[in-house]
Amino acid sequence: MSTINDINTSETLVLGMGLTGASIARWLKRQGRSAVFADTRSAVDTTAILESLPNATVITDADTSVLDGKTEVIISPGVSDQDPIVSEIRAREIPTHSDITLFAQDAEAPIVAVTGTNGKSTVVSLLAHMCQQADVVFAAGGNLGVPVLDLQEPGERGFYLLELSSFQLSRTAELPLQCGCVLNIEPDHLDWHGGFAAYEAAKLSIYQNCAYAVLPAGHAWPSNLIDVDAVKLRFSKNPPEDVRSFGVADHDGRRYWTNGSEAILAVDEAAMIGEHNVLNIAAALAIGSSIDLPLSAMVAAIRSFPGLDHRHQLVSVLDGVRYVDDSKATNCAAALASAEAVAGPVVMLIGGLGKGEDYSAFTQHLPARVRFAVAYGAIGSEVATALAENGLDHDTAKDLPSAVRAAQAMAQPGDTVLLAPAAASQDAYRDYKARGQHFRQLIEGLAA
Repeated sequence: MSTINDINTSETLVLGMGLTGASIARWLKRQGRSAVFADTRSAVDTTAILESLPNATVITDADTSVLDGKTEVIISPGVSDQDPIVSEIRAREIPTHSDITLFAQDAEAPIVAVTGTNGKSTVVSLLAHMCQQADVVFAAGGNLGVPVLDLQEPGERGFYLLELSSFQLSRTAELPLQCGCVLNIEPDHLDWHGGFAAYEAAKLSIYQNCAYAVLPAGHAWPSNLIDVDAVKLRFSKNPPEDVRSFGVADHDGRRYWTNGSEAILAVDEAAMIGEHNVLNIAAALAIGSSIDLPLSAMVAAIRSFPGLDHRHQLVSVLDGVRYVDDSKATNCAAALASAEAVAGPVVMLIGGLGKGEDYSAFTQHLPARVRFAVAYGAIGSEVATALAENGLDHDTAKDLPSAVRAAQAMAQPGDTVLLAPAAASQDAYRDYKARGQHFRQLIEGLAA
């Protein structure tokens, strides 16, 4: 274990020295406080922390001895719940906090928080666009973009719009919200939480203290986990049941987002593509109503918001074949939703770094419109085996470039070549963004 600037130690430990750790250092500086910073990794960039707190104790290659003499620990979301130091924190019963806890203690503006296995970045970004259209002041961040402790105060008439991960929520005890929303819960990050029950509990904790609870219709989550005083709004892709429900209904042969019996906007007028975004937009409408955003502003935002990069975005149409980038579909549930969102036959690219999911079950549930698949990367052979077991036409490829070439060779006019990997990207790329950008470059090369 190595120590940098081993002076001015305190009773507060910050565990994790990534982006969140750096934001905590800036927050501590504003509070006139300091702390010990520790990380189990040996190669950590401590520059941002030491710029804020030059005399802070910074420890790398940390072990459980960093807990000696500590009376509180602030844990970054990147540190797994299964980490030995975290286990020792529980054994010693040392009080813990998250950066979200620190943020909520100081926040003066109402907070809107969105979580879910898939879609939360899109929904929070759409809500931000809705606020822009309504000239409502907001500060958006959290798991998306700016760490919460770095957000600018939007004022009492504005709102904080937060995307929160299960990691952040699992360590946040008190989070008073104007509105909380869980978009969906599918198996993900089970290695971090130690199982699905803990993952689900972390997501649902967003409802513990909220004025409005926005819930997907049809989910039978335990009512005792939801604030008894919360106004409950529901969203779905089906016709709404009442005025507190947002859904989709047919009017004169067209599908419309609808609140109660009131038609809001035709689905085909939205800028975002993909059937899964129909549900995301219904959720955003419900959340927007909870903070009194004008309907006209929300409609204008839906018509103009194109979606986020690498989230089911159309890259190009070549020789009658659509190429769609959904590199953000890093788990099986997201990849299935992505395939379901395509109209017409699909040639699907599946591969990357696995998360321990059941790819046999995944391939069993692929929609019939997936007529061919190309398995590639670290999980290529595993996925290919699953595809073969389930009688699905497929090919294998070493990497993404060769997978694109194989998909192009199989694609016919009217097909969609869909990158929805159902896996992480770190077998070959820094993150899903780098993978998606490379996919786009490869498609541009096909057109050259």
